Amino acid sequence: MLEINLVPVDLRKRKKKASPFVGFHFPVEILIGLGSVIVFVLMLINFSLFYQRLAKAAQYAKLQKQLEEIRPEQEKVKAMAREIKDIEEQVKSIRDIIGDQRVNWSQKLNILSDTIPRGVWFTKVSAQNGMFVIEGSSITKEQDAVMSLQQVISDLKKNQKFLDYLADVRMGGITRRYVNTVEVADFSITGRIK
Repeated sequence: MLEINLVPVDLRKRKKKASPFVGFHFPVEILIGLGSVIVFVLMLINFSLFYQRLAKAAQYAKLQKQLEEIRPEQEKVKAMAREIKDIEEQVKSIRDIIGDQRVNWSQKLNILSDTIPRGVWFTKVSAQNGMFVIEGSSITKEQDAVMSLQQVISDLKKNQKFLDYLADVRMGGITRRYVNTVEVADFSITGRIK
């Protein structure tokens, strides 16, 4: 028998596709049991994750407390590291000054000490980039200050032990200032390290 359907396609009744579970029925008790097992497993996972989160929070708090206990020591270590860096820079500048020639600075300072007249003192002795600078002050009469400092330079230029490894020793500027009522002349002596 031949069947002809004259109903338009969009109005036709559609046939239901066969389900793979057709004819296979689950008892309600099994579905409820299976559902409760799934809910129980999800609750276990949730509690496990919650417990892990609490454990991590406690561990984090413990580490924060340890960090706070260590922080003062950390600051001391940072201060020591800065001090070591400063000392290393000083050692480097000293090595640059000393170089391979091994200038005997204690001898030079002793000669300076023996050369300066009464009323004159040194405030700074430094050496960088192959140059040395000696700064000092003098309490003498106005004309005597310049003359006594020129005499110091002259004596230093005559002393061969002082000139070993040093050259171009000369007087820098002289500035005058008053400390209370006493006139003080600040001066500098410069030179080159050979």
